[in-house]
Amino acid sequence: MFDNFHSKVAIEVNKKQNSVLKGFLPNWQTANFQLLYKASRDGFGPKVFHQKCDCKGQTLTFLLSEHAKVFGFYISSSLSDYENGRNDKQFFMFQLDKKTIHRPLENEYLNIENNNSSICIDSGYSNGKITLDFNLNGIKSNLEQFVRRIEIVHFEDNKEAESYLGGATNFKVLEMEVYQYM
Repeated sequence: MFDNFHSKVAIEVNKKQNSVLKGFLPNWQTANFQLLYKASRDGFGPKVFHQKCDCKGQTLTFLLSEHAKVFGFYISSSLSDYENGRNDKQFFMFQLDKKTIHRPLENEYLNIENNNSSICIDSGYSNGKITLDFNLNGIKSNLEQFVRRIEIVHFEDNKEAESYLGGATNFKVLEMEVYQYM
């Protein structure tokens, strides 16, 4: 499971030809990636996460769920810029197992909020958010409303939509890597 995660992340950060993200990241051909945070090395705690990731500019976050799903997101500003919530028009999510990219739909927004214990990507609906909660070592999500706000494939039912990114509605994160994108 971890080998699959590391090989998929390596394809992206080493800018291999079969990169899923290459057509979506600005200046991909000349950009560099620097590993800022690795949960298995640095711990899942919010303090070390913020020490390593705040004030670093654009970041790319890769997550491995307990269901062996590899996904993540790109934000175009420093995480510390999102302390009070902020809409990021360049934000996108990705699912590397399915080789898909997901941007907010036109005229829709996703508010990204960074606080001491979590990062929340909120669709604006009461049940439409993904929360990376450091205190729980995992992600809580309700994607039923969330997937209506981003470009995503059509699903037969809500259960399939809710499990698209991480393999289930709620799941534990086994690994998380955050890269500065320069």
